[in-house]
Amino acid sequence: MQELGFQPFTDDTAILFMKDGKCYAQASYPMIRLWEQTLDQQTVLDTSDKQKLFDDGDRDKFGFSFHTQFATAPVEVEKIIFLSKEGTEMRLSAIGKMEAFKVLADNVYRNHWIPMIQKSKLQFSLIGQILNKIPCFLALRPKDVNSVSEFPIFLKKILQNTNN
Repeated sequence: MQELGFQPFTDDTAILFMKDGKCYAQASYPMIRLWEQTLDQQTVLDTSDKQKLFDDGDRDKFGFSFHTQFATAPVEVEKIIFLSKEGTEMRLSAIGKMEAFKVLADNVYRNHWIPMIQKSKLQFSLIGQILNKIPCFLALRPKDVNSVSEFPIFLKKILQNTNN
């Protein structure tokens, strides 16, 4: 997405919250994490800045900090797009609130702690408020096809289309 002119906001972790009837996202930590295969196909990041984060013998994951570009202010959320690798083509589909609820709840950081710390009611309420205000979509990219250069273009078109 950076190669298409987007500034980094956060990687895959953001704090969602409601304020004055609107949903906002707060960036978590100024680090982009990339698998080595993705890193090899990008042109924006200086590979000499990479920090090894993960190595399971088959694949490596690297981190890149972007402290100087880090957005400290929350931004209003217009839509939520869940990403998934499946099928044979790129496509976007709206998803219903029940499906979106499950996916969003599954993506809560350390979601297995929610019942243990007795926050299930709070989680249910917050996700319900978010889904009553924000449309949700599922963006699919092909499972067994290299789509590193095509998928960001697909996402950019989605983000620029205010009718979705």
